[in-house]
Order: sequence, then structure tokens, then C-alpha cells
Amino acid sequence: MFSADLLRQVGAALFEAAGAPPSIATQVAASMVENNLVGRDSHGVIRIPPYVARVKSGRIKGVPPAPGFDEVMVPGEPELRTRQQRLREGIPLADDT
Repeated sequence: MFSADLLRQVGAALFEAAGAPPSIATQVAASMVENNLVGRDSHGVIRIPPYVARVKSGRIKGVPPAPGFDEVMVPGEPELRTRQQRLREGIPLADDT
């Protein structure tokens, strides 16, 4: 067994060593660990080796954004941003909830 914090740190270090920017490395590792924490193990840290290979090959964050977009996002990045925003600002609920 490994702690979530340790897996986040090791995952981020592996992505950075492969050439990912630190902020992206941290986000992707955190997203993978979050998947493990909620039981989506198939999308968790088991995916670190193939993602590291993609970072090394330039396939992740190695292309310019498509026309009309400001950035390229990796899998899990939108969800991680939403999670961080909601932890900061709270969870929105419909008025009729």
C-alpha cells in the first residue's frame, strides 16, 4: 500500500523527468491518484508508464492548440480544474435543489 501523497509526488516526478512542465506533471499525477481514490483504478496510476512514454515522444502537450483554443489539455485536466475551483469556491447547486 502507498499513500495518495506519495503516489502524487512520485507520479509528478516521473512526468517531470520525462519532460513535462512541473504544473502539468503535478496536475496529471493528481488526477490519476484521484481516479484511484474513487475506484477508477483503470484510469489511475497504472497509466503512468504509457503517459510517460507519450510525454517523452512529445505526444502530450507537444502540439500547439487547435484554432480557436488557448491551450492543449491532457486527460483529467478539466476535471481537476473543476475540482480545485469547487474546493476553493464551493459546489454550485440549482436553485430548486
